[in-house]
Amino acid sequence: MALMIGRTLLRHNLHAPESGCITKQESLEGAFGIPECMPPNRRRDFHSKERCSNSMKARRFITNALKSLILPVIVYLIFAIGSGFRFGNINSLSAVIRQSVYPVIIAWAICNNQTMGVWDFTPGSIVVLSGILGGQWAQSLNVGPWGMFLLITAAACICTQITCTVFTFCRIPSMVTGLGMLMIFESLCNTIYGGGGTKIPRGWTFFAKTPYIFMILLISFFIIYFLNNYTKFGYDVRSLGNGTVIAKNIGVNQIKTRYLSFLLEGVFLGIASVVNICYNGASKPVAGSMATTSVAFSAIMAVMVGAFLSKYCDLLIGTMFGALALKMLASGMLAMGLASETQQIGNGVFLILFLAFANNQHLIFDIRERNRLRKEVMAKAE
Repeated sequence: MALMIGRTLLRHNLHAPESGCITKQESLEGAFGIPECMPPNRRRDFHSKERCSNSMKARRFITNALKSLILPVIVYLIFAIGSGFRFGNINSLSAVIRQSVYPVIIAWAICNNQTMGVWDFTPGSIVVLSGILGGQWAQSLNVGPWGMFLLITAAACICTQITCTVFTFCRIPSMVTGLGMLMIFESLCNTIYGGGGTKIPRGWTFFAKTPYIFMILLISFFIIYFLNNYTKFGYDVRSLGNGTVIAKNIGVNQIKTRYLSFLLEGVFLGIASVVNICYNGASKPVAGSMATTSVAFSAIMAVMVGAFLSKYCDLLIGTMFGALALKMLASGMLAMGLASETQQIGNGVFLILFLAFANNQHLIFDIRERNRLRKEVMAKAE
């Protein structure tokens, strides 16, 4: 009986013309979309639809790519024109792109935690602290630049795992945990090795030079892109971001995913610390209490921009464009002769305006749609 019912249900063919029943020249396999089992006329229709679909996908890809690039292009044009083209020439633009590698990697570092709703304000302090520790260890052990790379990354991973342990087992909100660990890490930066930081030999600074810095960026992108899109870890992160209770009910291990996410953050903060110490030739504590929060805020803003642009491109690519736009914003205001305090005001205004547009863009589209319908009604009435 069940077999007869199954055969009856299978005979409903959504692809067959006219009556919707399977034609005599067509098998069940052809009815369900297998081209090799279709009649010649159906096979032609199938492949023509596929070609049309591919062309539509290509157009959609190009359109979305252009939409994703609108933000950095607009920022570039505003400050290039506003500064009388002191900003925006080839030399300054290449310098901005090279300087953007550092904030891009930091934004990628916190991207997964931000997706899960974990607010981490420690990236700036971890970058400085791991640079001091790894740089000193590497020179003490005389392991060279590659050994320094590994030691700095290990130090950053230790810091992020400590932060994750405090956050997970003390059951403290992530924002409070992040601020508390930020103050601890900054205090350590000002205490260890006499508070003088560390300097590295000139021959170790090649990681921040072209083309090595772009090779680091490219390898970092492929690593995190693969982990986020082709592993169970990436799916677990998105599941927890969409709903912790539902994710745990379907078997996602929240604690394990958090530890892996913080471990990945440590790896990328270590890479960012290597770029930072090689670019400056040293890693020194930042004067002032909670002075490194600006690094975290810039990364959080870049991830927010990436989340908005994720409807047009991958989250990681959108985050990269967001970090690039913010770096252009800072460099453009510097080219216009604005003070650093004014630059912070500009970053805050940019964040507020962007979030206001992102959260209220549906109102703009509703107004445009109503105006369009009103014009159509008036045209018909005439």
